[in-house]
Amino acid sequence: MSIYINNTIAKKVYVKTDGAWKECVAVYVKNDGVWNKSFINTVNITLSGLVKNYNVWDSVVAEIGAVTYPVVANVTLTTGCNIVGTETNNYAFTAGNFPSGSQINLTLPAPSASITGRGGNGGYGQNSESYGGQGGNSGGHAIYTRTPIVIDNNGIIGSGGGGGAGGCGQRTYFASGNGGGGAGGYHEATTAFAQNPHLGTSNRSIPAGIGGLGAGIRGEVNNSPVAPNGTYTTGGAGGASAEGGNSRKGGAGGDLGLSGQSTCMAGGATGIVANGYSYISFINEGTFVGRKES
Repeated sequence: MSIYINNTIAKKVYVKTDGAWKECVAVYVKNDGVWNKSFINTVNITLSGLVKNYNVWDSVVAEIGAVTYPVVANVTLTTGCNIVGTETNNYAFTAGNFPSGSQINLTLPAPSASITGRGGNGGYGQNSESYGGQGGNSGGHAIYTRTPIVIDNNGIIGSGGGGGAGGCGQRTYFASGNGGGGAGGYHEATTAFAQNPHLGTSNRSIPAGIGGLGAGIRGEVNNSPVAPNGTYTTGGAGGASAEGGNSRKGGAGGDLGLSGQSTCMAGGATGIVANGYSYISFINEGTFVGRKES
């Protein structure tokens, strides 16, 4: 319930006691002999578009100032809103640790709304220049909380897929295939130093976009084709070797919540869909994929 003052919801309520104004933690009203809670600090948050590395605490502090008492935060994603992690070592959605008695209500209204950890990058294939190749990189994480969250998920929540491992086997002038990028999240624009024994050296610009990066795009240590990036939900396919065909292909990136494909090297592990899973309850679980940690 809420308290209205001049048709406006009160964000905080104070009472004067012993000559000093003190903030109320909650307000109760007795109705028909029963005490009912009529007020607790409540913040309504609506998110839209592309949102990177979101933190609920920051939004609540921006709305009501210092958080010293329990609050209820109602976080609603609009249709088409994508909350993403931009690095594999961070979380797309961080709730944090609010005062005891607080609660977060998280609503994803449609399949096009999502919370996804960043996809892991694919690994390079072995080549004939004594380069040993590379396994896939791990995916990133979706939700971190130490505050109770009630989730109504009609969309997609998942950890980043692991990157596919590079292909195996060395043949003169024909490197093995590169690993595909894992599904999920977002990679920022960057510049990579490319070094290729056949093509020389250069700086390569990498535009921002969705999913983990397929190997080969970050700087070519072999002459195999660049493997595809991941999308929000699907890992990129493993790349072909420099000689073409299906021999010595790289591993596919993992779909959302799944590890990347292994070759003679390991595919990247998926990330964590929920760190603090014991704090989460569901109205609708929907698509909720990846590793869970209590």
